[in-house]
Amino acid sequence: MVSSVRWGYVRIIAGTLVGGILGFYVMHRAELSYKEKWNERLKKYEEELNKKKEKANELEDIVDGGKPRLQLELWCCLLDEVPNPVAPDWLLPLVVLKH
Repeated sequence: MVSSVRWGYVRIIAGTLVGGILGFYVMHRAELSYKEKWNERLKKYEEELNKKKEKANELEDIVDGGKPRLQLELWCCLLDEVPNPVAPDWLLPLVVLKH
């Protein structure tokens, strides 16, 4: 009778340890696969974002004719200080009106 009770305790303890180890391993594998899936999604998102930026830069170059894009506020500040600034074509009417 005592040996069967002792055997019962051994089975319970062994089952608890084996179940804990197995559960830990399964959850560890699930976390790794989840993390890898999100890293792949992040890489795809970054690639798409870079493609969109490159496309926007190409369109900007086409619109500006290859010249760097200048902001109107910067040119307005320069017009007050420089008597004959070299301005892009779209800004020439403002230069004429200013001087």
